[in-house]
Amino acid sequence: MIERGIPVVFFDRACEDVEASKVVIDDFKSAYLAVSYLIEKGYKRIAHFAGPIGLEICKKRLIGYKEALKDAKYHYEEVSFSTAVCRKRTAIIRWEICLEKN
Repeated sequence: MIERGIPVVFFDRACEDVEASKVVIDDFKSAYLAVSYLIEKGYKRIAHFAGPIGLEICKKRLIGYKEALKDAKYHYEEVSFSTAVCRKRTAIIRWEICLEKN
């Protein structure tokens, strides 16, 4: 499309290999701020349900989540993290596992 002179704009998921305009948020900062807010409100065990770890947006959000926990001196637990929660039943099972640990 670009070769044919058709403008291309990526929204949310940008392809880093293609020179085109992009409309994105700072996924790291957004996750970091969200987790920091929950910590400020007194929450102690904060789970992170992520999409496929192969997606750059998911990687950045996970890093933001972990960094906020680390900066607040919170312990990161592997049970608090789940990838590829794409189906409703899988999400429910993961949620139940988190609840059992509390």
